[in-house]
Amino acid sequence: MLIYIDKSIAEHGDLTDAEEVMFTELACAHRRGDCYLCGAQASIDRLKNDLRIFQKGIGTRYAEMAALINSVETLTVISYDVTPALPQIIREKQHTVGAVRVISVNQAINYRLNNQCILLGESLYDCNFYRLLATRYMYLNRKTIRGVCPALADEIGGGDSMSKSLEKCVRNNHNLILCLTDSDIKYDRSRKYGAAPSIGNTARFLETSKECLVNEGLGNLFELYRLE
Repeated sequence: MLIYIDKSIAEHGDLTDAEEVMFTELACAHRRGDCYLCGAQASIDRLKNDLRIFQKGIGTRYAEMAALINSVETLTVISYDVTPALPQIIREKQHTVGAVRVISVNQAINYRLNNQCILLGESLYDCNFYRLLATRYMYLNRKTIRGVCPALADEIGGGDSMSKSLEKCVRNNHNLILCLTDSDIKYDRSRKYGAAPSIGNTARFLETSKECLVNEGLGNLFELYRLE
């Protein structure tokens, strides 16, 4: 999970207690390897001055940060602004819908951004397979991505109940979620699913949950992929 702290944090007034706790917990998560923090130099410097835990290892070097930003499909930005002024490399990603997700500081203090990103799969076997793919990707890009490894916590959703697990993790726990499921395409021409090919209950229920969560303003907390 890559989190970018934008320049509005440097330009804002005094941090509230809740904001100090949130940024401190993010720095601790960075040190544990549960996420990777980077951001505008002025904002990182400000947090280093205000919060002593912000010391070494928070990414501000452009080459290192650019390599990571280019290597991820989705980037989370923490900002005081609704439409933050972002560097060119991030603005280029905004051309892809959902690639840059802005979380306001007011939202961030209520989210569990310091926790490992939840990997929600139908079974433990699926989660292990997806983690293997992530590890392989990091290995293939080891020359440009250094000192970073995927840190994910498994959540087993089961079949048709997977949508309930997604809603619980997002709506109740405010975790960041990566939800992966298979295509769930049915070819049996049964009365249950209709004309083939059709979509099974797992995928249909997940799409319904996704729409509800997005309408509730929680769309920046999760990513849902139906693998083809």
